[in-house]
Amino acid sequence: MERHALADLSAEADRQILADGAGAEQAVATRCSPLNCSWWSRRCSSNVTVVLPRVLLTRSSAARFILLRLSERQIPTRVYGDDDEGFAWRLGPEPLRTVRDHLGILGALTGCGTARQRGTTTWTSEWLEQSPLTWRRARDSRVLGAGVLGDSHYAPDGGVVVLRAGTRRAVMDVGPLGYLSIAAHGHADALSVTFSIDGQDVIGDPGAGSYYGHPDWRRIHRGTRVHATV
Repeated sequence: MERHALADLSAEADRQILADGAGAEQAVATRCSPLNCSWWSRRCSSNVTVVLPRVLLTRSSAARFILLRLSERQIPTRVYGDDDEGFAWRLGPEPLRTVRDHLGILGALTGCGTARQRGTTTWTSEWLEQSPLTWRRARDSRVLGAGVLGDSHYAPDGGVVVLRAGTRRAVMDVGPLGYLSIAAHGHADALSVTFSIDGQDVIGDPGAGSYYGHPDWRRIHRGTRVHATV
């Protein structure tokens, strides 16, 4: 059962997280859920003899790296794409999980100081910090690599461009239009642009607006005119 579970999780990590760390669904929030699942499996395997598939390690590391590329000290809840409010596990009362919350959890799981600094402390991250499980960070660091966060970045597989100048950050989504035939969470945001100054959004992406509760708003937000595109 354990072998099959890891095989399924690795297959989904390979589909949902591209080689450069960008999400196949062209949305920041939907990248966080499979990333949390990947790191949680690593945490659970800490005190047992389990060899995790390399694709699970490399894809989750790449996703963490690009999430940090997108982040600021004060991180907007959503950078681009929809937010389906998904999560792998939750131990606290927060109704929604922000990108900063995800980074705080990743910092607790991986020992990454930058993720800790840019993330927020939640009950989940606190529990992981104090957990008696001993995660083999030294072993995994050889696979993950430390990485260097530069000013600007381009992820060619997912088509994510991060441009920085001082406290200003522009993010462009130049990748495919969402995921598979229905375009999923990227919908009509081809060549979308978000812009922030001092960690605060000046130009943002509205996402879907509504999934089921307001069909008219959903239809409107599927149109290109609602998105900040070139």
